[in-house]
Amino acid sequence: MPKSEIITIKRKDCFLIESFQLKNRDFFGKNIWTASEIDDFITSPRNLLLMAKINKKLVGISFFISNYIDLEIYTIFIEQNFRNRNIGSDFLQLAKRFCHSMLYNKILLEVNEKNEKALKFYLKNNFKKVGYRRGYYTSKNYENAFLMKLDV
Repeated sequence: MPKSEIITIKRKDCFLIESFQLKNRDFFGKNIWTASEIDDFITSPRNLLLMAKINKKLVGISFFISNYIDLEIYTIFIEQNFRNRNIGSDFLQLAKRFCHSMLYNKILLEVNEKNEKALKFYLKNNFKKVGYRRGYYTSKNYENAFLMKLDV
């Protein structure tokens, strides 16, 4: 099984990342960032945007966005056929290192309470549930979310 290569997303990759989201719209729904929005994220050295490739094929992305105090996970997504290869954990390891270099103390995220796989993944990676947001996902029938954090 080939190992994944984790690469920082650059400006030249913005359209590729937008297309990747469109290809996986079942997961992203209406929450697809445009190439221009991705480019805006990249311009801040306080953000960390990563992609995973296997044999030069894009298989996953992660966006870790700064709120100037901590790092927030906007998305971690790996295509179905490439899950369970530690790509998500590799994204998190790089984010933890990034937090240390930027002097951030925690990583935050919201996760749909019905997304059992994601919840299991985050709990396995030592995130703790610290809050609950009722009706948080307006694009998904106002479903609820858990607020989670990882101290780094």
